[in-house]
Amino acid sequence: MRWKQFFTPVTSIDSLQAEKLMDDTPPGEINILDVRQPAEYEKGHEEISSW
Repeated sequence: MRWKQFFTPVTSIDSLQAEKLMDDTPPGEINILDVRQPAEYEKGHEEISSW
């Protein structure tokens, strides 16, 4: 198991940056992972999980 990968810094983006990334990237080139808690998710979400 490559356990050190769990300590690799990751980049987070806000919703405006994500929208721009989706607009600038051809469909099928990126995946968006929704990591909100269940209560946050139930407040509203998009049906498309990959772009």
